[in-house]
This record gives sequence, structure tokens and C-alpha cells, in this order.
Amino acid sequence: MLNNIVPIEELAGLARARARDYETRTVNPALVDQLIADGWTIDKRNKKSVRLRKPKSHSTYLEDRVWVLFYRMRFPLLSGKGGAELVLEPKNPESPTSQIDVAALDSEIAIAIECKSSENLTKRPQFQNDLAKHGLIRERFTASARSQFSTTHKRQIVLAMFLSNILLTDNDRTRAKDQNIILFDEHDLDYYEHLVSHLGPAARYQFLADMLPGKTLPGLELRLPAIKTKMGGEAAERVRREIEARLALGDVSFLTQHDNAVPVFGAFADRWLADYARVECKTSTADGYEGVLRQYLRPRFATKRLNEIRRDDVKALINELVTKDLSRNTVRNALCVIRGIFNEAIEAGIRRSKPCCAPGAVHADREDCRSQGNFSDADGDRTVSPGCKRDLS
Repeated sequence: MLNNIVPIEELAGLARARARDYETRTVNPALVDQLIADGWTIDKRNKKSVRLRKPKSHSTYLEDRVWVLFYRMRFPLLSGKGGAELVLEPKNPESPTSQIDVAALDSEIAIAIECKSSENLTKRPQFQNDLAKHGLIRERFTASARSQFSTTHKRQIVLAMFLSNILLTDNDRTRAKDQNIILFDEHDLDYYEHLVSHLGPAARYQFLADMLPGKTLPGLELRLPAIKTKMGGEAAERVRREIEARLALGDVSFLTQHDNAVPVFGAFADRWLADYARVECKTSTADGYEGVLRQYLRPRFATKRLNEIRRDDVKALINELVTKDLSRNTVRNALCVIRGIFNEAIEAGIRRSKPCCAPGAVHADREDCRSQGNFSDADGDRTVSPGCKRDLS
């Protein structure tokens, strides 16, 4: 039996907490001095309590980064807080259990991940014992995943380990290969984090291609190629991986650089909302963004490609909102969302500039989207505090 597996729709709050590189704790003021001595610092003083924060431990931060990666790839089922629990003898009421740091499942694959890290670069003499222990869960994990979370076709089962600051010997790697356990290091994690920032949930398919080269995934009806090159060093490796990612997605538009390679506003906004707003912002803030998109931005821009939206288009939208006698907050919030989406497009290399940077009356009183002001919802009936970590303007 596999416990603590949660639908992704219920994990937005946990995703926000795990995306941070620090942890927080709210305590009685009488405990502050003692906790400061233990490494906590004051984050905010409330009327009757104090919120403290401190950097996450190296091991906790690695687990959180890995979990957030799978969340951003939109695996529909993920382990909840504290990881998944695998009951090794389901018929035994006193059965031993095995904790899985990160578990992720979709209709094609179920992945059980162990994370091992060190503050400093070091060898891990017990690594082969770690491999053996992780390998022992394969049969029970397979049975539980297939019985509890059934699909119309046979789901692939993968055991993996993410490592940070661990030096492996050739014997360690050979043993991992013999036990069919896939190893990822911090460079791999950096790469997939960057890939998901550019491709969004579609990066999942490149991840599957790397884990299961040559395998046929029934739900994709796509044979995933394993491509290798030894020419050109790091630059060639980056190009190879980008080509793999696009080909794995069936995207050949980059061969012609046709405008069809540029996503439409509606699809890109969905990705921004899911991968940025729902992860980095409070739920109420993300709900506000979604309302602005639904009522004001999608009707005008949904089917336009991002490179087709000009400054005059945005000005026309703002003029329309102003003529409707909407509040200044609503107008500002619409601009806030547009800036956020086009910032993401610039980072992804889709655009070189934002279409909402012209001077004028609206921009004269423009405020940072994380300002002290309120964020009005789409109807203007209530306000919520923004609370996003990254500056959108």
C-alpha cells in the first residue's frame, strides 16, 4: 500500500512552502530569544506572535527542489508533506514501512525517488547500501502503484536517486546500473529546472525521454530517442538537450523558425498561471490573476501569438477598461498580469521586450505589483494582498 499520495490540485500551498529556500515558524514572543540562539531570525512581528525564518538544511532543500520540479512538470499525483509511505506487508497490521522522499505518478509512469546530499563534496561509503535498500522497494512499489492507481495500459516503474555533493566511484555507478536505479546529480537538477522554466509542463516528456530512452509510452504513442554526442563540449551538450526536448514534444518548428513556433497568449498565460502564479503567489493572489485573465485579457488576446501583441494593443485595452469606469486598481492589476506574462516570455526568448512599457497617464502612477496596495479581484468586490516572491514589473 502506498500512502500519502495527493492530487496536484490539493498541493498549491505545499508547493509555495517547498519552493522557498527557507522555512518559517510562528511562535509566542517569549520563545524568540531561545529560537534565535538556534539559528532562527525574526521575519515579522505580529500583535501576539512572531514569525521566524531560517535557511533550510541542505538535505531538506534538495528534497524540496526535486519535489517542486515534479510539481512544475504537473505530475497529477505527488507525495504529500513528509514524503510517501510504502507499506511492505499490506496484510500484516504491524507491517514495516519504507519512506519515499518523493513519489510522482502520471498515466505513463510511477517514480520513487531517494535524495542523498552532503553540505560539502564528499564520498559516501554507504552508497551501495543506499542503493540496495532503495532497490528492495521495487516489487511492492510496482504492485501498489498499479493496483491503487490503475491505468488503461501498463505503467512504467522507475526508481531514481537525486544526489548533491556526493562523489561516486565507478563501482557505485555500475551497481546502480545493475539494479536499474537512475542517478541524477545537481547538474541534472539544474538542467531540468531551467527546462521546465522554458517549456512548462511539457518538460515532463523530455524528462521521460531521458529516463526511458528507446521506450514506447502508450499514452504518448511516441518512441523516445536516445541521442548522444561527444563533439563540441558543453555548448554541444546544451544544443543536443534542447533539440531532444523539442523533438520529444514533436516540435520541429525550430527548423524553419516560422512564427507558428511562438505560442498564443491564451496557452502561454495558462502556463504562466500554473507554473509561476500558483507556485510563487498566495492562492488568493493567483485567483485574482486568473480572474483578470478570464474577464479582461483572454477576450482580447487569447488567440494572438505573443509576438503579435503590440504596445498599441495594450493601450487600446487600457483605454477600454478606463471607459468602463473600472477602478484604478483593476486597470493596474491588468497591467501587472500582462507584465508578468511577458517577463516570462522574455526569459524564454520568445520576445525581446514587453508591449506595456510606454510612458503615459496610466504608467505615471504605476506601482510594483507587489506594492503595499491591494489586489482587486476581477469583480472589484474584494481585495487581497499580492504576496508573490518575484517582482513582476
